[in-house]
Amino acid sequence: MEWNDLINFANIKFLKEIVSRLDIQVATLLGQTSNNMSYNGFVASAININVDLIIIEGWYDEVNGRGVI
Repeated sequence: MEWNDLINFANIKFLKEIVSRLDIQVATLLGQTSNNMSYNGFVASAININVDLIIIEGWYDEVNGRGVI
């Protein structure tokens, strides 16, 4: 029974860390769009970066697959 408690504790700790990271990301995204500027973000297809979409000012976030302008 103690072994099951240990496994459950480890799984809960892992899930809590994931939820904490997601909480930070959501708070960042909400803060980014709620500064009295609800239209400061948009979504565009960037499958072929520098072909379909050319970023003149900003940078391309390869990890998240998005351009930050």
